[in-house]
Amino acid sequence: MSGRIAPLEAGSFEPLEAAILRRIAGFATLLRSHDFAVGLGESADAARLAGELAAARPAMLRSAFKALFCSRASDWKQFDALFDSYWLGKGMK
Repeated sequence: MSGRIAPLEAGSFEPLEAAILRRIAGFATLLRSHDFAVGLGESADAARLAGELAAARPAMLRSAFKALFCSRASDWKQFDALFDSYWLGKGMK
């Protein structure tokens, strides 16, 4: 196994999964707009993490995403506020 993520096939996921993938893509876009170095690989990894952790351990998703998306100290410092704003609606006006 190469450790690479297999591409998703069109129509291979249910509507709920599609909605989750759209939310993850939106979150990745938000992070990029705040100068995070987030690409397709990180987004695909996030989708996999969400699938594995969402049902079993949803509280771990923040930590998993933080480890995945934060490559610099400046990313680490602003991640929690961005996560809370996007996923929990906190700090939004």
